[in-house]
Order: sequence, then structure tokens, then C-alpha cells
Amino acid sequence: MLTALSKLPLATVLATLLLTTSSRTEGSSVTAIQNVQIVDVITGRVTPSAKILIVGGRISAAGRSVVVPSDARVIDAGGRFAIPGLWDMHVHSVHPSFLQKFVANGVTGIRDMGGARQTRLVGASL
Repeated sequence: MLTALSKLPLATVLATLLLTTSSRTEGSSVTAIQNVQIVDVITGRVTPSAKILIVGGRISAAGRSVVVPSDARVIDAGGRFAIPGLWDMHVHSVHPSFLQKFVANGVTGIRDMGGARQTRLVGASL
């Protein structure tokens, strides 16, 4: 089943999925993103026509050989790129209403220059 999310930028799709499924219990939902180009920032390689499998709000598998369960919600990325979450290392006193804007643009962590505390926007706190 393809959803309306397939028309949004991939960073927005991933952030939305992680935020909306992170409070669910492990294994309660499965989402597959197909037709995605995965960027490996360590090697600099791009894996085309790949899949990302999200189980219980966490990425559980990624690559070309990922098997998608028949009951998974499937999103077609339309050949868009998936990259690791970005960090903005120079932010001053962010108002909470801005946090979703960071995530929508692929920034999953920030460092508030008003202090040394680092905050992750998706997942557990450091």
C-alpha cells in the first residue's frame, strides 16, 4: 500500500515515521520504505534501489536484499536519498515549537550554544 507520504521529502517521511511510531511497543508496527538511495557516509557509496525496514519505531534493516513483510506499510521513496540524521552544532535557545522544523529538514540532534548540553530530537536523550 502506497501512502501520501511518498510525495514528501524523504527526511520529512523518516522523521514523521520515527516520531509517530517511537511511542509504540516494539514490533507493533512495520513500515518499509522502498526505492530509496541509501548514502553510506563512511564509505561515500550510494546503494540505489534499496529498502529501509522500520519495526517498532526503529530502523531494523536497510539495503537491497531487505525482505518486506506482507503486512508492512509500504512507502515508495521515488528514488530519493536517505542519509543519517544531521546535527546542528550551533543553536541558540531553541523554542520548542521549532524542534519539528529541525526534524522535517533532517536535523535529528542539536547543540544549544547557551550550554554544553546536547539534545537528540528523535530517540533517547544523551
